[in-house]
Amino acid sequence: MASKWGQSRIEVIALKDETRERLEAGHSLQSIYDDFRRAGQVNGRYSAFADNVKKLVRAGFSRSVGSSPTSAAPAAPSSPTSVPPAATARSTPSRPASFEFDPDTPLEDLV
Repeated sequence: MASKWGQSRIEVIALKDETRERLEAGHSLQSIYDDFRRAGQVNGRYSAFADNVKKLVRAGFSRSVGSSPTSAAPAAPSSPTSVPPAATARSTPSRPASFEFDPDTPLEDLV
């Protein structure tokens, strides 16, 4: 069933408190979507639902239509989705010595 453009975002914002509670309780996003879909609370595709929930999670569930900055609670600094800086740092792999092309090298030396 086709829905209006932006309908998924409206549905996610309307269900943000229940979605947050379920995520904090450890439910997967797919199971939350399936429950909402069966109850007729969500009509859009899972991908649109997931994208909009992820945007809310990044915003700390505080930014939405009609919410004031004082009514939203700040996100806890030790949320389970935060990753310590050491885990995100990439180690630079050691690189082999640089290659220099020598057109005069005999073919037997290359094999």
